[in-house]
Amino acid sequence: MKVGDEGDEDDQEDDESKFCDSNSFFKKICNWIDWTKKEPKPKTNPKEDEVDVEEIEIPKIDKNRIRYNKSCPSDINFSVSVMGSSVPLSLSLSPACKFLQMLRPVIIGVGGLSAVFILMGINRRREDD
Repeated sequence: MKVGDEGDEDDQEDDESKFCDSNSFFKKICNWIDWTKKEPKPKTNPKEDEVDVEEIEIPKIDKNRIRYNKSCPSDINFSVSVMGSSVPLSLSLSPACKFLQMLRPVIIGVGGLSAVFILMGINRRREDD
């Protein structure tokens, strides 16, 4: 032990007491630190920590609650008037529907792959730091 080391500990304790007495916030911090240093008291009744848990019945999920039809929408019928005469027209959505049905596996695959990338944390853009 060097000469003068004993005074350093006394100075440190004085600094801590000044810090703790400087205002109420620091006093609370010092009290909390002192409380955490104390050994916990042994429990007299081990059943004090037990909690009564009420069993809750979980209802079954109805898988048919939401349903979507895999059918194309019906044709859109409208009429156009030109110089007093009306011409009925029909817009068929079946070509677009058939095309999207062919793309369905691709869309599902891209969605699944995107989900895997999100879960793995892979970003498409590389940021240079």
